[in-house]
Amino acid sequence: MHQDQEFYPRDDEIDLFQLFENLFQEKLLIIGMTILTGLIAVVVSFILPKTFSAEVSSVLPLPLVSAST
Repeated sequence: MHQDQEFYPRDDEIDLFQLFENLFQEKLLIIGMTILTGLIAVVVSFILPKTFSAEVSSVLPLPLVSAST
């Protein structure tokens, strides 16, 4: 470690009260972004052309032909 670097204690605790307080303060931003994202999804779903496709293949077994005459 270099001499000009200072030692900072590692703070790895999470303050849940502070976390929820920050989320509560930004509740309008969170709600607004959720609504905006939902509206964009609805608009895009109506604008994009609806394309449907299906493909079926079947193989029928060949009838057995007996060689007895």
